Amino acid sequence: MQERRAIPRWHIGKNVQLSLKEAMCEGCCLEDMNLKGLRMSLPQQLPSEPELAVNVGLEGNLNLDVQIRICWIREIKGLFVYGASFSRIGDRDKEDLYQYLSGHCLQQFKERWWS
Repeated sequence: MQERRAIPRWHIGKNVQLSLKEAMCEGCCLEDMNLKGLRMSLPQQLPSEPELAVNVGLEGNLNLDVQIRICWIREIKGLFVYGASFSRIGDRDKEDLYQYLSGHCLQQFKERWWS
């Protein structure tokens, strides 16, 4: 399938800690992400608000405090899959996200641009 995004999303496929305000969402898998948004799957639905303030806990004690806008939702095999764009992400979180992606997706970068 042809990638239509201006900035491709990089496959992550790892479980992460996702929290909304005071509540923790269990079983969240970060499927893919880029500097503009992410795709994640959860066993439960997220609140049906246009934007959500979330904290995404990644490896290496990296926590992203961002606000997301849900672009689409699909239910696949009992999981709720969300495509979301970042509607607010601080400069420090952008830099942390860039460092995370460049460290964990280096092989994907190479395959995309140098193959």
